[in-house]
Amino acid sequence: MSEKCVFILWKNNINLEKMLFESIYNEKCFTIFKYMKFTINLEEKYKLLNRCYYPDKVPLTDGRITEGDIKVIIVQDNLIEYDNLSVTSGKIEIVNTKCVRVKQLIRKKYDYTFIHSSNDLNEYNQTVSAFKLYDLIESKYDFIDINKLLNVRWIELYKKYDLKYIKDFYNYRYLEGDSDKYIDYITTKARSLPKHSSDNYDKLIKNFDHKNYNSSNSNLVVIQKNLNNSYVIIDGAHRAAILYKNNIKKIRVKIKDNFSINNYFLLSTTGKTYNYINCYNILVVLKFTKFLEDNSINYCFLRGFEKLPDNVDSDIDIVVSDIDIVLQFFNSITKEFINNKNITLKFTDEIKDGNPGGKILSYKNYPFSVKYHSYKLEIYENDNKIDYPSWRLDIYNYIVFDKPVNPEYYYNVLENSIKSKFFMIPSLEDRIVMLFYREYYEIAGSFREKKKKQLFNMLNELNYGYIPSKSSLIDFRKVIIMHPPNICNIEVFKNFDRESITVNLINDAISSEGIYFGKLDIDSNEEFKLSFEAKANNNKSKGKQFSIYTGNKYIDLENPLCDINYNKYELISNFNFSSKSVYRIKLINGKKNDSFTIKNIELNYLKKISKFENNNVDTQNNIIYLDNLKKTFLKALPNIKFEKFIESVILHKYIPEKEEFFKEYVN
Repeated sequence: MSEKCVFILWKNNINLEKMLFESIYNEKCFTIFKYMKFTINLEEKYKLLNRCYYPDKVPLTDGRITEGDIKVIIVQDNLIEYDNLSVTSGKIEIVNTKCVRVKQLIRKKYDYTFIHSSNDLNEYNQTVSAFKLYDLIESKYDFIDINKLLNVRWIELYKKYDLKYIKDFYNYRYLEGDSDKYIDYITTKARSLPKHSSDNYDKLIKNFDHKNYNSSNSNLVVIQKNLNNSYVIIDGAHRAAILYKNNIKKIRVKIKDNFSINNYFLLSTTGKTYNYINCYNILVVLKFTKFLEDNSINYCFLRGFEKLPDNVDSDIDIVVSDIDIVLQFFNSITKEFINNKNITLKFTDEIKDGNPGGKILSYKNYPFSVKYHSYKLEIYENDNKIDYPSWRLDIYNYIVFDKPVNPEYYYNVLENSIKSKFFMIPSLEDRIVMLFYREYYEIAGSFREKKKKQLFNMLNELNYGYIPSKSSLIDFRKVIIMHPPNICNIEVFKNFDRESITVNLINDAISSEGIYFGKLDIDSNEEFKLSFEAKANNNKSKGKQFSIYTGNKYIDLENPLCDINYNKYELISNFNFSSKSVYRIKLINGKKNDSFTIKNIELNYLKKISKFENNNVDTQNNIIYLDNLKKTFLKALPNIKFEKFIESVILHKYIPEKEEFFKEYVN
């Protein structure tokens, strides 16, 4: 077996790069597949980091957000080995041993702000996706947390279903002794499914080699990653249940191509019931976007995409770079598109002006021929139209409101579009501009209230900062070391003058040990910033890391301890101080004779605000974000008095009426 892994060098350092390449060459089964360099500004680097580490949030103060190129090295591992290893966080996980070994070797000299690597195939795919290297995604296999896998539960076979996690599904309940529900399900709801019987399941339980499952590509669980980024088991639900029962936490899976449509579990999320009409609607949109991409047609969903993928709005507006080729898609819809021979999809072009190329929209003194199609979808079963709300795809070869926008802006929207779920949508800046454009140039009457609310939400999403409270919520005198009763395995020295704590481990640390802030009378699950400085007092502790318990979950801090200087640590997260687990900071994998000092512990409440709303947050990033918004506005509306207009909207939250806008804010 072989697969790829990725190394990221966040900073320019010739010695680091040399050390990485030497380490790669020393791993005999590694070959360098691709080497790339990315030159991006601070704003893009901030966004990139958050895509790489999603769902964790990277703060604007992160040490990786610096000037300089980013190097990406893709490595082919020609003989993969997965095993349980202690990773950077100190946790034991199933990982690619060689890739982790190289990273850990380099991390002894360079901390996390210099280098990142993928621990497994799932991390590899997330990282290359973050860099928008979609053609490098390893799409055939993946390593998945077994708790994320979903089973299809048929309510009406091939017509209506919902999803259940493994622990809640009949296959696993059978292993727990609840056989009646499993037998009832396979003999009623799933009676047509092949090879399903309790006798066959018992044979599988006896013969299935769960211990060596991850070391082979045979008999893998087959999954489909749906449009809600959930993992649905297509084949192997019984094997997955056995693996779950035997506490195999991450499993290797084979990924089924979403476009091999013999099933339609693309919409699925837990807690919802879907029927086959939902599925056919979304499959049309899915197939349409794939057709555009396969034919190298630039496109962007302008409006009506917000409910996707769960539902299709009454109409979806799309702009495309070549509208004539698009006609081929609607002429090719056949029964092969779906998995039910009794279902027929019918598209009707509702534009009836005698022009086979679509309606021609004429504008005085305008250099472009603007074409427009409106395709209405109806679904028939056995030649009878299904009573289900129909919808339309409105397709343009240009961005048109009451009048076409400037040519430069049309290209700007296509060039800066971003991938959301499975399709391209305008950038946030473009969505803001188009909302203004539509309200002022196309919609009669006042700026609609619901659109005002939508606008302010987008402005806050565009760029926000954190304003910490001025004083720490921690009383240092109440900071204590927590450990189990009757086990004295630590020495603690507190220096009140410098507000520091020195901890010496007399015995190996155990999991419930940590630094507790003292009782905090905070009834909140809000965002706070925990910050402190720490250093190792000996070589034994050098390179070890801390883990923070927020009251909700553990979050491991990547920055390792240094024995020369104090490292700064910062975590922005939701803290729950009503949790029964009291401690907040612990040393991962602490051992006898470990020694470290922590000082300047602070916990500050954070108010999340738009940077445009507060003059106290006046950073270089603020200028970058504002400049991008200004450039976008001026491409669409070259005559707008941007500074005056944006001051009104962002600082004063005042949106002028249409007459005032054209009189006061447009040259």
